[in-house]
Amino acid sequence: LSKRYDSGTVALNDVSLNINEGEILALLGPNGAGKTTLISIICGLVVPTGGTVRVGGHDIRTDWRAARRLIGLVPQEILLEPFEKVIDCVRFTRGLYGEGPDEAYVEQLLRSLALWDKRDARTRELSGGMKRRVLIAKALSHRPKVLFLDEPTAGVDVELRREMWALVRRLRSSGVTVILTTHYIEEAEALCDRVAILAKGHLVDLDTPQRLRQKTDLPNLEEVFLALTAETKSKEGR
Repeated sequence: LSKRYDSGTVALNDVSLNINEGEILALLGPNGAGKTTLISIICGLVVPTGGTVRVGGHDIRTDWRAARRLIGLVPQEILLEPFEKVIDCVRFTRGLYGEGPDEAYVEQLLRSLALWDKRDARTRELSGGMKRRVLIAKALSHRPKVLFLDEPTAGVDVELRREMWALVRRLRSSGVTVILTTHYIEEAEALCDRVAILAKGHLVDLDTPQRLRQKTDLPNLEEVFLALTAETKSKEGR
């Protein structure tokens, strides 16, 4: 995949990767590395300059409806209708994907996110952490096979972060593929099967945390990340 904006900025530069069904993949990289652009292209929100994407065998451009039905996205920004009830947010999103009413599933989903007691609350009445849970409920409302989490634990407290980690593991155990971006490197090391390191729009490396440490002979993923991204910046500078 490549993405060059009209301004001349290159957000992605020939990035190629395969993501396995049922794995947790972390996208690591400094600001401007291309993580959100990559997610936005796969989710059909940004048109690539070059390259193709398939989700579950469906091309996101030519077979976009089937591809998007497989995808759930939890964006970084908290964007919710302030006067809508929590339960209605989830019902509405199901409808957008052509899913009929399923009150049993909606209840199960809200309970799993500790939102059932808040189901009739207006979203404007919720804390930031609760609003983020609502975003996750909306993303899971149509039972996607692939879930994107863009900075899911940014700005949340330690307790909620641990709950989110537990949720991600449960999703993986149920067969959902999870791709997350994070600035918390320990999060990637604790959760993910593989880590993709991006810098300056390039895919620097993609491997398990253990193999990345072995390749670089560095003791932890944070040092691996700093070394690989610094090397890419140096090459770009030359």
